[in-house]
Amino acid sequence: MSSEDVVIRACEENDQQAVAALYFSARNIYEGIPIAGACYTWFVDDKLKPDGDMQNISKVFLSDQSKSNFWVATHQGKIVGCVGATPTTKYTDDHAELIRMYVAPECRGKAVGTRLIAALESWAKSVGYKKIYLSTLAQFPAPNHVYPKAGFVLAETEDYDVSDRQDFPPGTTVAVNHYVKVII
Repeated sequence: MSSEDVVIRACEENDQQAVAALYFSARNIYEGIPIAGACYTWFVDDKLKPDGDMQNISKVFLSDQSKSNFWVATHQGKIVGCVGATPTTKYTDDHAELIRMYVAPECRGKAVGTRLIAALESWAKSVGYKKIYLSTLAQFPAPNHVYPKAGFVLAETEDYDVSDRQDFPPGTTVAVNHYVKVII
């Protein structure tokens, strides 16, 4: 498979089940990383709950495409990647937040993620966003390699207390990297 065999397109309402299945397949990819891996599994499970955004893509991402949107990557009709954008609550109104980025393992290293980010950036510019913000756990090597390569700059690293979400001792934290990219 080559990058040219993959189609990047806007998500459609009938993609919901396939996108949720793809996202579910990501839940254990970091299970070998202490604490952060368990947090990621919890995070994916939370987003896949009946009221989570990955079970409500049309409502959360597609109902007002001047503020939010969602894209999929397909190969031979199968969804193999996804990414969403929403207004961010961390920064100002001119920042879109890149969220729910995932590319199936068999499609990594073939510029699928780069093309998904490019689709998001193009849309963000067209609706007036000036910057794109994202966050990822600092312990995860792949995203912390891919995002800087795509032009994102590390803005800050922040420790989050996760002891209230897991069976971790009080005061357990994970480091989260926050990246920003200027797109104007």
